[in-house]
Amino acid sequence: MAQAIQNDQPGFDPSVIALLPFPSVLQMMASDLNWTANLGAAFATQGAQLQDSVQRMRQQAYNYGYLKSNDQIVVNNSGNYIDIEPYNPDYVVVPYYDPAVVFYRPWRPGYVGISFGYRSSDRRVLQPLGLGT
Repeated sequence: MAQAIQNDQPGFDPSVIALLPFPSVLQMMASDLNWTANLGAAFATQGAQLQDSVQRMRQQAYNYGYLKSNDQIVVNNSGNYIDIEPYNPDYVVVPYYDPAVVFYRPWRPGYVGISFGYRSSDRRVLQPLGLGT
């Protein structure tokens, strides 16, 4: 894929090119352009507050047992910062979850709430583009 992207020389911003190996993410963003624009504006103008919000929501999902290490990801919780890394460093995984579920107390014991599966992409595709390192 990296070679195809380099050969085609798409005239997109590098941030868009970085998402090409993740069609599920692009589809989600394209399906709600207003949300995507608002997220971009928030990141550009309130980046620190946005990252703080991400950490608060990760902590909440972690506390409820939804965010934990498994065969796809490693969750590192230092107390005030939660880092999520791929279990296999050769692959980048894109989680899928319903925010109406994972940020609230579990409605039944053992409910997983976050899935991965086919939404993963080979990190080696990104490296020739200078991404995914």
